[in-house]
Amino acid sequence: MNEWVCGVDMGTTTVKAVLMDENGRVAGLAQAPAPPLTVWQGFLTFDAEAHQQIVFDVVRRARAHAGIVPGGVAAIALGSQRATVVPVGPDGCAAGPALSWQDSSGDADVQALAERVGRAFYMDTTGLPPSCLWSLAKCLRLRRECPAFAGHRTRFALLHDYVLSRFGADGLLTDASNASVTGLMDVRSRSWSEPLLNAAGMRQAQWSEIRPAAAPAGRCSVAAAAACGLSAGTPLVVGGGDQQCA
Repeated sequence: MNEWVCGVDMGTTTVKAVLMDENGRVAGLAQAPAPPLTVWQGFLTFDAEAHQQIVFDVVRRARAHAGIVPGGVAAIALGSQRATVVPVGPDGCAAGPALSWQDSSGDADVQALAERVGRAFYMDTTGLPPSCLWSLAKCLRLRRECPAFAGHRTRFALLHDYVLSRFGADGLLTDASNASVTGLMDVRSRSWSEPLLNAAGMRQAQWSEIRPAAAPAGRCSVAAAAACGLSAGTPLVVGGGDQQCA
């Protein structure tokens, strides 16, 4: 049985990958700077595709550093900066840059939504005060100011979900620790809140499926395996938010 697992930390400033056994023994480690922030349409953003390529590269280098053959990795899971969101087109590719969690330009939009549904209801449902930091604020402003993203064809993937999908996951998948800071998750049911989605003019199908952090997420595709130095078919695990994983 393969004894090594690969964990990836997609942080705000640094992307890291580690190969570790079940006892926590580290065999290989690699890291690289995350893509720089840029301003796009008044948003703080970065290149989602470039971030994905950095992830593949650090996984490849961590495995090489460990001296483990590609088939020696039992599974891979992601930990990620939370609330950063990537608009995704019908082809599953990024339809725009990643909107960084640090962006605060959608504050008026999320505050207005909270007023419409009732601030007490919003906080009781999500466990959060309405804030510009949540993914919802960025998506509301994006849909308001950029008509190309206003329909129901655009999906909204957290950075974690997007990169996992590029590994070959079974669609867009997330976990509760990531979904909780979208500002749209009902913390009691750990599912998307239909009242909040309706107030935002969105549909549940536009967001990722929420699964437990330790749940299977599919298998590494042939293309991803070639890029990151793993065997095609390597199991993927959902993973979670970076702070919770830490």
